[in-house]
Amino acid sequence: MPDMLTGPLATMTFENLTVHAGNKEAAGMARYLVQKWPDVRKGLLLAGPPGTGKTHLAAAVYKELGGVWVNVNQLIADLRPMGKIHQARESAGRCYATNHGNCGVINYKYRPTGVCRYCPAVARTTLPGVSDAPLLYLDDLGTHKPSDWAAEIIYGILDERTAPVLATTNYGLDELADRLGHDRIVSRLCGLAHVQQITGEDWRLK
Repeated sequence: MPDMLTGPLATMTFENLTVHAGNKEAAGMARYLVQKWPDVRKGLLLAGPPGTGKTHLAAAVYKELGGVWVNVNQLIADLRPMGKIHQARESAGRCYATNHGNCGVINYKYRPTGVCRYCPAVARTTLPGVSDAPLLYLDDLGTHKPSDWAAEIIYGILDERTAPVLATTNYGLDELADRLGHDRIVSRLCGLAHVQQITGEDWRLK
């Protein structure tokens, strides 16, 4: 996982954030998070249409506090080849998850090494530092192609965490649950982040 932002994300700060009626409350919550850190129990789930500055706000917090930044769409794409191996073995009845309900793709409750017994290519070490990062950023949550395997990846990350999460999504909670495939993912996420709606016009279309 990258530990720093590059490209346009690196230039997104509180100083150059355009505050307007649609993001004023969210911006205030983000600044409050920075001011009170690390004495906070929850992060933020920034929800709103594309182009309303959700990622800018998340990047501004990252510039102040650091942590681990994950673009969820890219994460799922990177792990998909291993997911295909896992799914093939599961379909053949040779995956550890078939008998125990959870493969070691992320969750390592059943094996200390964090590797599914019959899926050695799928290791928890693919995601170093994610579960125990002081602050985890999940950007573009819900934009990936939905699948049961992707849902388990995301739930596995959230289920292992007790520390705050700062996530961005283009969807409301009900639609996000549909996109992710499980209500339990949104429920777990809401336990780690306050939901903050952002509205406004897409700045890319101006």
